[in-house]
Amino acid sequence: MFSESAGKKQKHWGYMQERMPYFDHVRGILVALMIMCHTVIVYGTDRVVESPLGIFLAKIMGTWPGAPVFMILMGIFFVYPNAKPASVRIARGVNCDQGGNTFTTEGMARILNIVFRAQTTEAAIYVGIFKSNVTPAVGDTAAAKLGAAGTYGECQDADYDSPATNKPAYTIASTSTASCTNAASPASFTMNASITIYGAFLSTAAAKTATTGTLFCAKAFSSSRAVIADDVLSVTYVISCTTS
Repeated sequence: MFSESAGKKQKHWGYMQERMPYFDHVRGILVALMIMCHTVIVYGTDRVVESPLGIFLAKIMGTWPGAPVFMILMGIFFVYPNAKPASVRIARGVNCDQGGNTFTTEGMARILNIVFRAQTTEAAIYVGIFKSNVTPAVGDTAAAKLGAAGTYGECQDADYDSPATNKPAYTIASTSTASCTNAASPASFTMNASITIYGAFLSTAAAKTATTGTLFCAKAFSSSRAVIADDVLSVTYVISCTTS
């Protein structure tokens, strides 16, 4: 999924978008007031709600002018100053990719050794993205595919500047099912160049330049993602186990 950094003037999908600071300031104030308003309504006692501050937050800001102005501004920002057609604006907000994920032989071997031979687990697993138009295969390895010279074309500091040097960690919640996901903490990449991203992978080495460790799995996106500087690419990776 893509989102654009605030405070930037940038060209995206062939259109120009510029922030309007005075609208942003009003929206920021209203967001803070909405949080205080709902906190009073949900958690406040009768005494708090009937106090002068409670009346201001719950009965004034919760009606006019707080909530209506907030919704009006939200509508304004959906169409102005954005010159994109509706289809592009909707696609910008939701851009998901589903489909098969290829686990490598070295990745499956590492999992089996950890689980059934009690080998030491990895300190962390990392999410990487790549810019070569390749199809991941079972025989892929970290040594051949990752790093600056690997055939995946792993993105480096020149491609995304946050996080710097290292890839973002793959952080999952505890699961009691046959699948896990980092949906609560997606891997986030702040891009630094106009490039095309073709897929993502999970590996054990933190550094973007690393060719050591284990390449667990990789996936080529069904549709490539064209990004520009300051775009934010968020990657949610779901792994499911099946039995046969």
